[in-house]
Amino acid sequence: MTLRGLVPIIEPEIDIHCPEKALAEGLLKTALLEKLNELPVGQLVLLKLTLPEQDDLGRSSSFRS
Repeated sequence: MTLRGLVPIIEPEIDIHCPEKALAEGLLKTALLEKLNELPVGQLVLLKLTLPEQDDLGRSSSFRS
């Protein structure tokens, strides 16, 4: 459900200078998928993400749509 047609925007960030950026991105992906799957059916959110270090990081994603 959205309030008055508004959709929350989630914009997580990982410091581009993080020495373990690829690992941090993997942890973020796991946490995001876990929390997205906990949302009530019909709840919309918009994810604003930057390109990951690993080219295929998002390909194996699994979440309820």
